Parts: sequence; C-alpha cells; structure tokens
Amino acid sequence: MIEKFLIRFCAQEVRIMVARLNERPDDFGYGSKWRDLIEARDGFTWVERKVLAKEWAKFKKNKKRRELLGHITQEVLDPTPKDQDRWGFAAQTQSPIQQAYLTAQLNTIQAQYAARQARDQAMAGYVDPRSLY
Repeated sequence: MIEKFLIRFCAQEVRIMVARLNERPDDFGYGSKWRDLIEARDGFTWVERKVLAKEWAKFKKNKKRRELLGHITQEVLDPTPKDQDRWGFAAQTQSPIQQAYLTAQLNTIQAQYAARQARDQAMAGYVDPRSLY
C-alpha cells in the first residue's frame, strides 16, 4: 500500500529518503543530517508526511532486531571466553610470574622515590653560587 502512495503521490526527494532508510539504516543515527531530514515535517504534503511517518515507525521497530542480529553475528564470529563475567571484564586472576613482575616494579619505584628524597634532603641547604650574581 505504501509503495503505491510512494510511487504515485510522493516527490522524488521522499522516495530517495525512504530508499536510503531501507538500504542504509546506519545513516539515520542520532545527530545525522538524514535523521534531521526525515524528522522534519515542513514542506511535505499530507501523503508524504504519512509515508515518512509510517516508514520511520517501521525503521524504529526494526532497530532492536538489527542490533540483536549484530550481537548474535559478533558472538558467532568472535565468541567471548567463558571466564568473563556479564559486563565483559575478564576474571582478575594473576599468574605467579605476573605477580612477581608487579612486585619487582613496585620495589623499583619505591627505591627510586627513596633515593630522590635522600638527595633532596642532602641538597636542602645548598645554594648555587651562580644564582647569587
């Protein structure tokens, strides 16, 4: 029914928008020019507004289906590991080698900090003679 109205009573611009809506739904995201154009109702005839409203409602209805299909496709192509929790974070387990490496890094940082403090204390009373002149 919509196709009959689309062919018979709608302008070429409306036909282009509906075709683009059906062929490339990703172009109609928030903040896009295409979304602004299809939501604008000024300058269209009564039939064109009805056709655009009907197609836009169908687009929004199918949006969740497209997202679900995308998630299913992603899961089939790249399955998530079984040890991940439901938010996508891997379990926080560390091997003994990782733990030893992190401990060594922490010890190095602490040693550098202690050396810097000792140097600052030793140089506390020192005045550079070049700064006097």
